[in-house]
Amino acid sequence: MCKNSEDFGLRRPAPPSFPRDSPAGRIEIVHKKCYNNRRLPGVKRRTHPGDRKERAAQKRRAWPGRNSFPRNQGLFENEKNGVYDASNKPSQQGGRTVSKKVKIVADSTCDLNSDLLERYEIETIALPVNLGDKACLDGIDVHTPDLFAYYKETGKLPTTSAPTPAYYEDFYKKWTDEGFEVVHLSISGEMTVTPNIARMAAENFPDVYPVDSRNVSSGMGMLAVYAAELRDQGLSGAEIADKVREQSKKVRTAFVISTLLYMYKGGRCTGVQMLGANLLNLKPCIEVQDGKMGVTKKYRGNLESVVCQMITDKLTNGEKLNPSRIMIAHYDAGDKVLAAAQKKIRELAPFQEIDINDTGCSVSVHCGPGTLGIIYMVQD
Repeated sequence: MCKNSEDFGLRRPAPPSFPRDSPAGRIEIVHKKCYNNRRLPGVKRRTHPGDRKERAAQKRRAWPGRNSFPRNQGLFENEKNGVYDASNKPSQQGGRTVSKKVKIVADSTCDLNSDLLERYEIETIALPVNLGDKACLDGIDVHTPDLFAYYKETGKLPTTSAPTPAYYEDFYKKWTDEGFEVVHLSISGEMTVTPNIARMAAENFPDVYPVDSRNVSSGMGMLAVYAAELRDQGLSGAEIADKVREQSKKVRTAFVISTLLYMYKGGRCTGVQMLGANLLNLKPCIEVQDGKMGVTKKYRGNLESVVCQMITDKLTNGEKLNPSRIMIAHYDAGDKVLAAAQKKIRELAPFQEIDINDTGCSVSVHCGPGTLGIIYMVQD
């Protein structure tokens, strides 16, 4: 028994055709009836909304596509003129959303050299310095040599002051308007009200993360570099801020001051202490501990020998050193003292990098010329 008319060379009759303009021609054949494995002529019925072409049309109507938008308005908020800028688009790393645009900002008291600021793309906010009644900005209107020239001319020591919340807000707005998250490091809250002002200014900026560095000078600068390295690893602003706060406990900052004159003028020591230090050729070592500065030891001798003693004491005290870098911050310490300090550091520890920074106005006005400090990090 034949299963199929084609076994005898017979051909099935073709379904009737209709002119396209006729009503019948506009009816699509969307269903075929099968019987006993043999296809019979198609059964005509009206087009169903579930038809493939109709479904495609529905999708097009539901999602018009980017060509339906004006040229200056893209599908995404950072698409302009039909070109999508992915630099501000959050990415996925390790199952978490990471912002690719984080600005690391530090107050001008971070005392980092221009090479570090440029290499790590760190922005600084100039803090106020007052020359009598004249208000200036640290590193913009006035530089460290200007302070001591003013003191020699007038006998008055320049002063520092805290910025206003509005001053910080202007900076925050500039960077957040450009799509950045901002991590802002400021000098220790135990020494100034600046961190509190930064927190007040950041209240209206959800993408700004103020961080109390619990340090001063290049101690804050060390944390700014650390924050920039975390940014380059793809961490978000909030994650960077949390890690920097934790890392601040591992930063060590120690300074040797060659004269107490400027601390006395600033009301930070008595005349008797200054006189005694001068008579005995004593040079105090000031360290930052728990966010506060205090004298931990007094050395006797010239600046070169005292600096080498201080470096030896700090780098051989039993703490496990972080070998990534050490910073030397100074103002007018002299080439000979700087060379001796670098030599001593290389003898005692294999730091990968030794950075030399000049102290800015905010630090130098309190410590004076001939001040030198070392800043490094320790490990658990």
